Amino acid sequence: SIQLGKNAFVGAYFGGAIQDGRNSQGNLFVRTTGYINLAPNDRLTIQARFESRYHLDGYLENEDLFSLTTRFRLAGNYDMRLVFQKNVSTEASLSLGYYW
Repeated sequence: SIQLGKNAFVGAYFGGAIQDGRNSQGNLFVRTTGYINLAPNDRLTIQARFESRYHLDGYLENEDLFSLTTRFRLAGNYDMRLVFQKNVSTEASLSLGYYW
């Protein structure tokens, strides 16, 4: 990863996985992932992430994934997260968290 200014990082990585074949994805894939992390202040963080998967077996040839996650620290060990993600389907979630 590379730091861009005081509150931003960008990065990329390459990898792969062996998995139990499901949804016609097969058992092997390689991937390329890029992301940016932003921290506008000490309570808010934002991550945008893009991943491209290349399936080596199975029926799918490739697959693109995208996610946008925002985390807002409420107080102490509490936070709220809003997540939007597109994979096979499009999903959104809002959650409250407590960390000990």
